[in-house]
Amino acid sequence: NLSEFNDDNGRLELLGDNGVFILHETARKAKLSSRIYNELIILHTMSGLVYVFGILLADVTDRMAELLPLMMKMEYPFVISTIR
Repeated sequence: NLSEFNDDNGRLELLGDNGVFILHETARKAKLSSRIYNELIILHTMSGLVYVFGILLADVTDRMAELLPLMMKMEYPFVISTIR
């Protein structure tokens, strides 16, 4: 048995058997969760960019390098040869 009503502040509330459940708390927590998620995505993107710029800046000072370095250097458990 739930009944809806708006309180004096314009908040939508549900009146149930256990008392009043205020829906704005759920909306507030959803907004907080969205902000944390967005900040994590931004932090992850920034860390990738800083990593790539660090590789580029470290290899720019090497005058013997002829080609630009790979952005993500990986070691494979098998031999890769492009020479035939």
